[in-house]
Amino acid sequence: MSGPPRTGGPPIIPTKQVLRAQGRRLRRAMSAEERRSASERAALHLSAHDALGRARTIALYAALEDEADPSALEVVPGKRIVYPRVDGDALGFREARLYELAAGYRGIREPDARLAMVPIAEIDVIVVPGTAFTPDGWRVGSGRGYYDRLLAGARSSLAVGFAFACQLVPEIPIEPHDQRLDAVVTEDGFCSPGSDGAGIIRGR
Repeated sequence: MSGPPRTGGPPIIPTKQVLRAQGRRLRRAMSAEERRSASERAALHLSAHDALGRARTIALYAALEDEADPSALEVVPGKRIVYPRVDGDALGFREARLYELAAGYRGIREPDARLAMVPIAEIDVIVVPGTAFTPDGWRVGSGRGYYDRLLAGARSSLAVGFAFACQLVPEIPIEPHDQRLDAVVTEDGFCSPGSDGAGIIRGR
């Protein structure tokens, strides 16, 4: 005679595909005003951090309509702002402002290819988009690996995930190519588990 189904065991971690779809759905469920307000609050938290104060060059990204938008960081005084452009299988960064960007790869706004590229070694802080994040710095992106390849060669840069709080999840399935972020910031502030207490995660 069979007994009741077994319940226990380790929790099942959703696949990246599931987490990606969930994150996009939650972003789209926010109103435009909620996304704008949350983006501004997340940018305020990041702009107040000592790491940003020390930075000379900051890499932002041109947000899609439903993404957390870091463009408010353009107004932080004394910073060189760079944006990514897809160059083959890699991201190359050019100095530009959001209003100067034009639709490029998959409709994402990018800087002009004729502008001089900024070496990754000169970028102090890289603000990273994504669809799902763990508080301790793991991330699910769009699935094409551009930021993972970038961060693998950007060990001197501080990598900060920029997200809405609804995109935080307890766990993400980690693959060998995945790159951990140094911090994750949302409208609620920096995520602290596994960090130095100021939001920066130890040991990337």
